[in-house]
Amino acid sequence: MCQVNTDPMRSRQGYLQVVVPPSIIDKETSSDMVVLESTNVSLTCKATGYPEPYVMWRREDGEDIRYNGENEFVIGGVYIPPKSPREIYSRHCQTAESLVLQYSSYSMFVFGDYNLPNAAWDNDEYGVLVNCPGGDPAVDVAQAFVYLKFFQNNNVPNNRNVFLDLVFSNVRELNVIKAGDPLVDPSLHHVGVGNVPPMLSIPNQLEGAYVGQDVTLECRTEAFPTSINYWTTERGDMIISGDKYEAVSMDNGYKKYMMLKIRRVTKIDFGSYKCVAKNSLGETDGVIKLEEIPAPTTVKTTTHLATPVAKKGNSRGSTKGTLNDNRVNSVGKADDSSIADYDYDSEYTLPSNGPPPIQEPPGAFSGASRNFSSGGVVVFCFFLSILFFFFASAAAASSDEGPR
Repeated sequence: MCQVNTDPMRSRQGYLQVVVPPSIIDKETSSDMVVLESTNVSLTCKATGYPEPYVMWRREDGEDIRYNGENEFVIGGVYIPPKSPREIYSRHCQTAESLVLQYSSYSMFVFGDYNLPNAAWDNDEYGVLVNCPGGDPAVDVAQAFVYLKFFQNNNVPNNRNVFLDLVFSNVRELNVIKAGDPLVDPSLHHVGVGNVPPMLSIPNQLEGAYVGQDVTLECRTEAFPTSINYWTTERGDMIISGDKYEAVSMDNGYKKYMMLKIRRVTKIDFGSYKCVAKNSLGETDGVIKLEEIPAPTTVKTTTHLATPVAKKGNSRGSTKGTLNDNRVNSVGKADDSSIADYDYDSEYTLPSNGPPPIQEPPGAFSGASRNFSSGGVVVFCFFLSILFFFFASAAAASSDEGPR
């Protein structure tokens, strides 16, 4: 109050009202949740502030919230009816087993007595419109997760997000175009997948390896909720990665790729191996058999040095003889016997390595030369006897013609 002490006194009164912006009460507000298809779910939001705030719900894509066939303007909470969202928002793909999705979402705004700018209500549609795998462009399957985005009355979001994922039962795969679509906010990707007990596929149930080889076994699984995967031996012992084994598991959504690498296979490694997948809905396993195969053979090449073989040969005035290779003492060194004139034709098989063999003159080195020497003595003696007989005859004739 402002007072002026005059006669009469004058005063003015003013009232001050402290306004508290609305804020979310975390303990009384719904958090992220996952529910089964065709079940009831309630989302609640509580806020504080002065003046007392109230909560209004609307769909993020601007569509009406329908309950029992009527549009609902929900304040204080939203109630999703126990109907399949595919009955309400979508049409089925008749040409493929997989479902393609469009994001359908809700927004929750918290405000007080202040008027919200219209910009607060102009929200982007975080949606994906894709074609059915079979090529039907009319397919529009709604994923019923609820995206709750809170706005304060000064139009500044408080960055509190609540997601509701509706998981479809009996759905194997949900194909959603995520990359490169300008309508998609990457931070809002929540894809619902039906509760699926572990399922398993093995590309090769029979593998072969030889002793000393490295071999890799492969296994693929699908499960939701996420499964626990591991490898065991045929005795049931769990395989741990180490120097001998290397177990690798790679996740891709609800799919997993399992790989077991066995290093330096030995005889005791041959047998059966199991890949196992478990989750809250069940367990499954697959068997891969590892059998021994013959090791690849190595071809050894041995080089043999061939021995020279004489085809034919003759020396002047002698008979044919064979080549005697032991007369060659070393490469380039031969016996020093006299070499007679000869006419010799021969063929040799040359060795693959080293210098070519030395061709031996048969008149000097062969056994025929020795035969020729012994025969020559006989001829020489015979020749001497003829000369002796000739000279003796001449002497006798001269004696008969003596002086008369």
